[in-house]
Amino acid sequence: MSVPAKRVGGARKLVGHTGYGGRRRCAKYWRIRRGTFRNSFVVEVLNDQGAVERFSNKDCSFGYRDSIFKHNLSYVVVRAAFALSTNPKPKTSYKDLAKLFNDPPRLGETGSSADLGAIRSAVLSIRAAKFPDLAVEGTAGSFFENPIVSKEEARTLRAKYPELPLFDMPETAGVKVPVAWLMDHVLHMHGATVGGARLYEKQILVIAAKRNTSSADVQMIAKKVIEEVKEKCNIEINQK
Repeated sequence: MSVPAKRVGGARKLVGHTGYGGRRRCAKYWRIRRGTFRNSFVVEVLNDQGAVERFSNKDCSFGYRDSIFKHNLSYVVVRAAFALSTNPKPKTSYKDLAKLFNDPPRLGETGSSADLGAIRSAVLSIRAAKFPDLAVEGTAGSFFENPIVSKEEARTLRAKYPELPLFDMPETAGVKVPVAWLMDHVLHMHGATVGGARLYEKQILVIAAKRNTSSADVQMIAKKVIEEVKEKCNIEINQK
């Protein structure tokens, strides 16, 4: 049974993501629920000896898109247990959701399953619109990680690019810089291609690939983005 049908909330950011668990999904959920579910999130992994181990979220050392699983490749995440709320308070502050749910009574304040279902449907629709149709072409997904910079670096960037949106990060002392904004408004990289790989028209962070595109093409366009951001914006970015 789906989460909305059970009238529980707290999994919006996992909607539409493939896979049962995975290191990225675990880290993503931790980022959303870091304070609320500190002691009620468990990950099971298969180690390189073929044994199953269980980690609490403290053991996982989760940070912004980071965890021990990102650095210790001997673990394979096989299962994760999430703590959800039976008194859901859906948040629709995300820009694309806010456009759809701009009437306060529709924001899910009553916590009804209908509200959760509507938000789930909206999230699926928004994400589908930002990714290529896999029946037509492939994708390496949202490929680049938003960098975290110091507050001083953030002030320097804001002075140089006054319209650059910046986001304080509750789990770090730094500030998140949306690399998509830099790629679009500073580097003007929309439409960039290398062989059969390209930056997707509807979401510049996504790398799309025509049929028979080589992995070398994908790697080359990723390298091109990383180098241009470093050269022209003096910011180092990483692949997710």
